[in-house]
Amino acid sequence: MKPSIFGIICLLFSFVKLSIAGITGTLSGHIIDNDTQTPLEGVNVVLVGTDLGTISDETGYFVLNNIPGGTYAVRFMRIGYTTKTIKGVVILMDQHKKIDVHLQATALDVGAEVTVHAQRQLLQQDVTATMHITTGEEINFMPVKDFQDAIKREPGVVGRHVRGGRETEVLYLVDGIPIQEAIYGETGANLPNSSIIEMSLQTGGFNAEYGNAMSGVVNVVTKEGTAKTQGLFKYYTDYIGGDQSDHLNQFELNLGGGLWGEKNNYFLSADFATSDTRWRTQFDGKIDAPNLIRYNINGKAVTYFHPRHKLVWQGIISHQTWTDYEHPWKRHLEGLPEHENNSYRYSLTYTHTLSSKTFYKTSLSRFYVLNQILGKNNGVYEMEDYILVSEPPHSIRYFVDKRDPTDPDPLVKPQWRDSEQIITIGKADFTSQLNPFNQLKLGAEFTHYDLYVNNVEYVLIDPDAILPGYPPEAAYSVYVTKYDYQPVAGAAYLQFKTEALQEVTLNYGVRFDFLDPKTHRPAVEFDFEQGRNPFRPQEIINDKTVRAEFQYQISPRFGVSMPITEIDMINFNYGHFFQFPLFSYLYTNPTYDFKGYNSLLGNPDLAAEKTVAYEVGWEHLLTEDIKFSANYFNKDIENLIDKVTFYLYDAELNATKPFEQYRNLSFGSSYGLEFYLEKRRGVEAWSGWLAHLSGKISYTWMHAKGSSSQFGTQYDPEGVITVPPHEYYLSWDQRHTLVANVDYRLPENWGINVLLRVNSGQPYTPADPDPFDTETPDPNSKRMESTTYFDFKLNKDMTFGWLFASCFLEVLNAFDADNVIWVDHNGQPGGVYADPTAWDVGRRINLGILGKF
Repeated sequence: MKPSIFGIICLLFSFVKLSIAGITGTLSGHIIDNDTQTPLEGVNVVLVGTDLGTISDETGYFVLNNIPGGTYAVRFMRIGYTTKTIKGVVILMDQHKKIDVHLQATALDVGAEVTVHAQRQLLQQDVTATMHITTGEEINFMPVKDFQDAIKREPGVVGRHVRGGRETEVLYLVDGIPIQEAIYGETGANLPNSSIIEMSLQTGGFNAEYGNAMSGVVNVVTKEGTAKTQGLFKYYTDYIGGDQSDHLNQFELNLGGGLWGEKNNYFLSADFATSDTRWRTQFDGKIDAPNLIRYNINGKAVTYFHPRHKLVWQGIISHQTWTDYEHPWKRHLEGLPEHENNSYRYSLTYTHTLSSKTFYKTSLSRFYVLNQILGKNNGVYEMEDYILVSEPPHSIRYFVDKRDPTDPDPLVKPQWRDSEQIITIGKADFTSQLNPFNQLKLGAEFTHYDLYVNNVEYVLIDPDAILPGYPPEAAYSVYVTKYDYQPVAGAAYLQFKTEALQEVTLNYGVRFDFLDPKTHRPAVEFDFEQGRNPFRPQEIINDKTVRAEFQYQISPRFGVSMPITEIDMINFNYGHFFQFPLFSYLYTNPTYDFKGYNSLLGNPDLAAEKTVAYEVGWEHLLTEDIKFSANYFNKDIENLIDKVTFYLYDAELNATKPFEQYRNLSFGSSYGLEFYLEKRRGVEAWSGWLAHLSGKISYTWMHAKGSSSQFGTQYDPEGVITVPPHEYYLSWDQRHTLVANVDYRLPENWGINVLLRVNSGQPYTPADPDPFDTETPDPNSKRMESTTYFDFKLNKDMTFGWLFASCFLEVLNAFDADNVIWVDHNGQPGGVYADPTAWDVGRRINLGILGKF
């Protein structure tokens, strides 16, 4: 580590209590005498049912920080004035709710109280970038399976791609702490739906407290429980779906209440599911049912050992086992290996409220993730037990077992994964409302990784790409990767929010991130420009090593929002966003093992990927409860990771064979427009059935371009570097996306939620009509057909004394549309193999019942 950088880190950590992403909100306002219009000092402000409260100052101003997201009643009391209670005050994570209150003077002995109902603000004045918030109740109303499924219905999202970025560029948090595993970038845990209070998705830029993400931040806040005992049970199944049933059975339950005393609560939720998956027919008799087993558990205990001191313990457990369908193994599906993911995360969070304006929060968490593919693990590259057989008329090739049919040992796919990681994070932040106009946040975090990988990778390149003189393995990337490393990373940030200048809000800050890979690599420099030149093993493998470089990044962030009329607001956001490479890119095959074919090498000197993004937005209130918004975004992306092909001399073959290495080579850009219309429910201005209607409609027009959609696509089989001089449309470039979600609900009676999605076709690369032509077709120059999904969820509510019950019917892809999700180079869905994975899931019908008390 460089001494100057080490000094900076020590200085930051000495002044900053460690940082947690925001999961709470702020409430503030001014209290005025209704008759004289003068500020009222000494008014007691209390959040009913909590220990949170404060007193207004000489200007009538009050502020309450660190309020967990939810809906509250706020009471205002002062001797000589009518007590006023405002119900339905919604507090959202990372947002500032403002209420200006007028109190009426009254005789001391009257004791009058006035109760009014607040409406959620559609124009959030302190939000300087696009943020979509979905409550846990809304997720349960929608025909979606979990919070990750709900994210895909938001503007700018295509699958798991956000605003044109790669899937791994999104940060996923639960209660402010990451749930992403660090080797492959996947979400390592899931949650029962009934445990969620709310979920936010930030796509237009995010404050300095959020790091290691380039496209978006998802933050899920879970329930804490109350003193009153409450519980829920839910069961649903798709057995009524006939031939299109997956044989799904899913249970969900939760229980919450008091532990001891009045301020110590717990909340426990769990779900459990079994399914034969959409491949039930193909796997019948070949893979044991159920093909998928999954459960998730989330537990949280909260204790206030002092009104200003809060301690939260949380544990999250996730488990899933399943088998993927692979069409080339159609003749031998029983040879496909089982996949298994296990994870648990426990955390301890301490919050100390110094005053109504200032608090700090510290946290320690430990996240364990085990990813396994339980196939063949012998490190042997020969595939002597397998043969690729052709099937006319298209020479379609499938894997079959060529051993003696009486051999009692089952043959399984030669693939193995044993990936284990332990991520320990210390983080916290300090927040203070310095005055009515300025808020300060600062913090830091430190992460220690313990990574163990023992993989046998067999990745099919092309079953027809077997060259004369080469064994069948040459059609694969075949290699062993094994490592055990303990890298460290950390960050610190400083963030200001200023609300002044006639209610203009400024968000500005800076973030510092560092990564120490803590590894060495062989002292070999591969020449990018001479990728075709052969190397000999003795020239590459030697005893000399070079230490991987210590890396750091500085990220400035800025956002502003301002009202231009009483019903119009504009915002602007600009920032530099960095993401360090996944550890699989750094550490794969660290010993440079070339015994396989098309071996892949990691690169511990990879630099961080970078996005420079800005956004301009406009929000307009059409009516009291209908908001229209429009956003333009633009992103420039560089230092993306891709593969370079090099060639190695093989003495046995007396020829050269390829190998690949990760490099910072690719680049990209995206831009687009998002239009969003939202109607909330229950505003008094509406009458009749409109008062029970709510909904969101969004349309996104977007371009996503780059030099590479996936690893290795910019190099030809001979290793000639062909980085295009211009960008082309990426595989997830979905030009037009329309999403409509409409909800109609009669309380304690019945409701229906309808979800419509219309997506224009995504691009694909056409075949070269003339193989002798020197000009090849541009990548992704043709488009697939558009896709349409119509889903709905209908429920009927009933009350039996203390028990609330609801029956629901959920229909996914109700019109059973044949939605194609990939085609071959000739535009044929599934190619000549007629691979069924080219079509998305057809109609599914779920029937369920829910009970709660």
